Amino acid sequence: MRNLQYLDMSANKLSGLIPQELRSCTKLVYLRINDNSLSGAIPLSIGNLVSLQIMFDVSNNKLTGRLPAELGNLALLEHLNLSHNQFVGSIPSSIGSMDGLSTVDVSYNRLEGALPTGRVFHNAPIRWFLHNKGLCGNLSGLPLCSSVPMMEHHKARFQYSLVLAISIPVCIAIMFLVFSVSVILKRKRPQKTTATSTRDVLSVWNFDGKLAFEDITRATENFSDRYIIGSGGMAQSTKHSFKGGRLVAVKKIHPAEDNISDEKRFLNEVEVLTKIRHRSIVKLYGFCSLPRYKFLVYEYIERGNLRSVLQNEELAKEFDWKKRVSVARDVAQAIPYLHHECIPPIIHRDITSNNILLDADFKSYVSDFGIARMLKPDSSNWSELAGTYGYIAP
Repeated sequence: MRNLQYLDMSANKLSGLIPQELRSCTKLVYLRINDNSLSGAIPLSIGNLVSLQIMFDVSNNKLTGRLPAELGNLALLEHLNLSHNQFVGSIPSSIGSMDGLSTVDVSYNRLEGALPTGRVFHNAPIRWFLHNKGLCGNLSGLPLCSSVPMMEHHKARFQYSLVLAISIPVCIAIMFLVFSVSVILKRKRPQKTTATSTRDVLSVWNFDGKLAFEDITRATENFSDRYIIGSGGMAQSTKHSFKGGRLVAVKKIHPAEDNISDEKRFLNEVEVLTKIRHRSIVKLYGFCSLPRYKFLVYEYIERGNLRSVLQNEELAKEFDWKKRVSVARDVAQAIPYLHHECIPPIIHRDITSNNILLDADFKSYVSDFGIARMLKPDSSNWSELAGTYGYIAP
């Protein structure tokens, strides 16, 4: 089947080796053979499938051996999933040169050595690399690589990293559960004002643990109107710079008496954005949930939303057709990631020009997941009409 483009044989009871004959299917753009009992190594001929663009998934099998450097030939590939196998050795440096790659999951293997230096490995989530023999690199949650063998030192650092990787999601889950129960029962808890108590309810990552509640409130002069970069509904956004010049956007939720729906949007956005990471989806760095203050900390996107750019005559001229096609492509890559690569699937429900942000180079990012829905597997899903009129899907 030399013209075959999509091949999905996942979740069967296939065994044996990955057939060499797959090398003849040179027009494949999507290949999933995950969740089987396949064994042996990935054949070197996999490098012939240079048209693979969307997905190559061999996770949850019994594959062994080293990862072939020929995987780097799949330059167009966006999603690579090699997790839950028995691969050994290091991650080939050729994978780091795959410019189109958005996700690469090698967790639950026996890999070791330094991570490649490619773009996809920069600030990558730790869950892509957990439960291996000894991966290292300049990534939060992994031990730093050393030219001198220091096995005990690395082992201690790796164990510490695993503790961090496990404890942060657990803390977030506990916070989410406690706060949800407090909303349902309408229990009012006394506000704690000490520096220690405020830090306890601030979830932080990607800032080396130095992001502080007091730093944000002080730098924005208690969320003064002078720092507002956008507002709407029950929220306003401000810009904040940390020591060292790092800019973030802080979205503060205005308190409202018994506004359960607004509370739900806040918790919903936290839950969704802590589960996903994609180059075309805005990053959530942390959040705070206090009786008096509720805010989310995002990466700062310089130009603001697409609508404001289109309404600005000078910016609209600079925003030529090539840049507009690039924005459409970025958003088109983010949406199938949410629908097909997230478990459970996530439906944004409000893809509008207000919720697409542009950076200085007109790179686009999908934002505002306040009304997003996570679809429950193996059950029916129903929701009331939601979103912005003119953009609501049929």
